[in-house]
Amino acid sequence: MTMESDSVTANDRHVLVHLPAGDLTIAEKIAPMPKSLLICYNCRRTLEFLTGPSQVRCTQCQAVNRVPTPKLGKEKCANCRVML
Repeated sequence: MTMESDSVTANDRHVLVHLPAGDLTIAEKIAPMPKSLLICYNCRRTLEFLTGPSQVRCTQCQAVNRVPTPKLGKEKCANCRVML
């Protein structure tokens, strides 16, 4: 019995997963969740978190930071006229 081999590319939608018991299984790739950055108002540490929550707790000082709502409209910088 011969098996046909397929080449693996970056566009593949599935991955081969090695389970702790030694078995192999195929799993579908999940797109990475978008991340956001925020500077803690208390300690000024940069916080990275998954996009979506309205508040984020700083891991360093434990302060709860409000996540600003994103602006939907585009506007130009007053100094350099770059579209933001």
